[in-house]
Amino acid sequence: MPGRRLGAWLRATLAGLLLTAVAPAAGLAWGDVGHAAVAEIAVGHLSDRARSEIERLLPGGLSEFVAVASWADHISETWPESYAWHSVEIPHHSSGYDRERDCRNDDCIVERIKLFAADVGDHRLATEKRVVALKMVIHLVGDLHVPLHAYLPDRSWDGWEGPWIQIGDTVDVLHYWWDDHLVFDIGPDAQEIAQNLGAAITVDEVDTWTGSGPETWANESYFLARDFVVRHGLLDVARWITYTEDYPMVMPEHVREETRAIIARRLAMAGVRLAWLLNRAFE
Repeated sequence: MPGRRLGAWLRATLAGLLLTAVAPAAGLAWGDVGHAAVAEIAVGHLSDRARSEIERLLPGGLSEFVAVASWADHISETWPESYAWHSVEIPHHSSGYDRERDCRNDDCIVERIKLFAADVGDHRLATEKRVVALKMVIHLVGDLHVPLHAYLPDRSWDGWEGPWIQIGDTVDVLHYWWDDHLVFDIGPDAQEIAQNLGAAITVDEVDTWTGSGPETWANESYFLARDFVVRHGLLDVARWITYTEDYPMVMPEHVREETRAIIARRLAMAGVRLAWLLNRAFE
């Protein structure tokens, strides 16, 4: 994830005041560990055909499949147009994803997942293009399951990372609580997180989670983020606009537990759905 701390930024407009927190780096989601955990979970749900196709495309096979899960986070300088593909900004006062409003020119995560998934399974394309598409799909499916990657509190805000928050002894912006700290609460590394979460996934859950598409996944993330923001009074910028790293908003420990449960479920869902999407692409 490029610019882990210096890259986080927040701009909000309140009564004509523009607050710029730090340097821009929109589009970040699960850290490397979270993305690798999603890919690890997906490996356990791939069809034989999908495994075979992946091993043809990636020299390192399924090990490389996991290793490249964060590749898309590290190419924004060489591929700047990809910057917008990691998220979709669904406004707070909406009923969910609207392609015309939220994804002009298909320049958002929802439509890019569909486009890259189609490329992955298209044998008429050059292998190099299919490999890039595969790497993007692995990453973007994970991104779309981060609630804050499908939500924008207000259209006048840009690159929203949320307020500085302290829970226990840890201080960070809200976005990185979701991306990093709470992921590590589930396990110390991607393999153990995948094992912990994968072992608990039931057949009924797989059936329930699959069969939909990126629009549905975006709406799930949007409503989770919106509910969290409203429930904890974070929509009101006046309440937290003055919070800083040195003087953060203090939240009780139960918020950490509540959010960790959401993250665990989203990681598991992302892994199952990534496999399902690729199984279909390689049919």
